[in-house]
Amino acid sequence: MTKIDFLYNVDHFTNGLRLILSNFYDNQKTLIYAHDGHKNISDSLWQFEGFYPHHVGKYVDEENSDANFLIGNQFNYFFDELLINVSAKDCLFFSRFANLIEVVTQDQLIKDSARNRLKKYRDYGFNVNLINYQELTN
Repeated sequence: MTKIDFLYNVDHFTNGLRLILSNFYDNQKTLIYAHDGHKNISDSLWQFEGFYPHHVGKYVDEENSDANFLIGNQFNYFFDELLINVSAKDCLFFSRFANLIEVVTQDQLIKDSARNRLKKYRDYGFNVNLINYQELTN
């Protein structure tokens, strides 16, 4: 069963992503689920401390990739260990991943959408761990 974490009270998606990569990431093949802002997320990965080679929004096979990250909104069998949702939308294939981290900013529309996803996950029987970004960074 997918392990689900909600990282909430994040001031910006890229700051949440930075915290995840520095504290929770352990060389998993990762899909960063994003509908918009692929370029912003891609650019931010190059600015983070550490080295995060990645592909953006295209099909990539394992033989031709030394990257652990794919930024996009479609499932890929070679990036199926960790799902980081920075889209504020439902990811219908979340249960194909071992781990899901939902990043929830302080924007009211994003929080409302996240509450609906949290309720849905719990209704489906998933245990959800809530992580307050502000407590981790203060």
